Amino acid sequence: MYYRRHARLMSESQEEADKHSIFRDIVTRSMLLYGKKSIHYIRNGPEGQVTRQEIPLQHLSCSIELPLLDNLDHNGLERMLLNFRLEGCTS
Repeated sequence: MYYRRHARLMSESQEEADKHSIFRDIVTRSMLLYGKKSIHYIRNGPEGQVTRQEIPLQHLSCSIELPLLDNLDHNGLERMLLNFRLEGCTS
């Protein structure tokens, strides 16, 4: 009961703060539904008609290739060149 009451009080406090926020007029607000869709409300025309848009969420990934340390290790390169010279490789 305590956690429900606390969650309700926090929700009411958030709604009250939103009513007096200056960001309410500046930025658009979107709501995430169960992690599957995003909802945006768009105002159209001079009368301010509100249109609801639901956009399904998509997977986003990023990959980065890192260079091998042998290419960055100057001492390792010098050692490798010395080994090649000792083995008789000239070119």
